[in-house]
Amino acid sequence: MDSREAAAVVLVGLALIMAVPGWSQEMKMAQEPACQTMKPASAGGAMPKDSNLMVLRYLSYSNYEIAYRGRILLLDAYYDTARAPYADRFR
Repeated sequence: MDSREAAAVVLVGLALIMAVPGWSQEMKMAQEPACQTMKPASAGGAMPKDSNLMVLRYLSYSNYEIAYRGRILLLDAYYDTARAPYADRFR
């Protein structure tokens, strides 16, 4: 293999590495302040700076926070079947 073929192999290899979906995204997320903190945006933590990035945080006990395009959405997925009016239906 001569030097031109070796250079072509290296360039193709680099192009394949950059084309891997997760690898280039990891570099962006390492620079994103919202991905570097555990503090929720709703409690004063960092919001995503990239407008195409959505940050999903698990806040424990089936509570989630979604931060996307300058907005915060808080989700509480807890469903208590022991309380009325659902207590009679599930026993």
